[in-house]
Amino acid sequence: MKLALDMALNKHINKFIHTVEPKDDGITGHITTVESEQEKAFIDKLMQNDLFQEMNVFFTKHAQGEAFGLVEIMAGTTDTNRDERVPKKAHNDLSYFCQQINLDSYIRYDKLDSFNAEGNFIEVFENYFQKHLLNNALLVGFNGVGRNGTSDPEVFPLAQDVQKGFLQKIRENAQTTGKNNVMDVGKVGESGQYKTLHKLIKEALTRIEPIYSGYGLVAICGREIIGDNLIAQEDSKHPKFITRLQKTLGGVPVVSLPYFPENAILLTRLENLSLYVHRHNIRRGFLNQPGKDYLAHYFSWCVDFVVENYNACALLENIKLEE
Repeated sequence: MKLALDMALNKHINKFIHTVEPKDDGITGHITTVESEQEKAFIDKLMQNDLFQEMNVFFTKHAQGEAFGLVEIMAGTTDTNRDERVPKKAHNDLSYFCQQINLDSYIRYDKLDSFNAEGNFIEVFENYFQKHLLNNALLVGFNGVGRNGTSDPEVFPLAQDVQKGFLQKIRENAQTTGKNNVMDVGKVGESGQYKTLHKLIKEALTRIEPIYSGYGLVAICGREIIGDNLIAQEDSKHPKFITRLQKTLGGVPVVSLPYFPENAILLTRLENLSLYVHRHNIRRGFLNQPGKDYLAHYFSWCVDFVVENYNACALLENIKLEE
């Protein structure tokens, strides 16, 4: 690698890792917890994303504890001549458990050298890394079904073995709602139980508590459900993770999110889905590997995927649209 690029990378590394010792003759680094200033910058960058502005992102002091689990409070009256007013519980008894997820990669020296003339490697890599970090959060959030000690992307190409995600938790808690809000749909069409997607959505809405079926409810749809529908045009300086369609299903606005299962629909408010992040446990490091001719990049954070209220959602799976 070229000396100028080495020095630039060392300067960049030194911004967020306090144990790095910049050297003029090459890259050196350690994997360690990022400083609070750099963690704040990371959080600010995360919150610029359109999806995470609508979902909840909670930064927690402890690795595990009680989730917020906020519930909608219905207006009511009390005849205080006869009874006292009784406050209603404003939260569920849910918990979170943040566990480590890694996002490790390497860049070969010849690739680094190709950026030397341009002088923009750091900017390109940081933008690339931020995008793929968020993509991987959604990949696990929508496809994770369990956690193995060592994940195997060859066997589980959608990170199913990294951690339990939103949909798996909805499946496991379906019976607790009393309305069985997970539906194994099958065929939709003339030979199916539901003749149209609109009728399917209308049925699914009956499995959500009425107070949660109004404001903010969306239908997150996989690509097999969406087909070739038109996308609503939105002006933005930032890349969009939420794709909004110019249509509704059963009166519910339709959105598309990366890595959502292709033949499924989730009815929920986006704010019902939460990413919990354990603060002061974001670790990052660059390690020079001259014996292998590459620069290794290690990143880990401790997170959990929490559905705040299982009464406020319905999951429709294995949908097969007839031609």
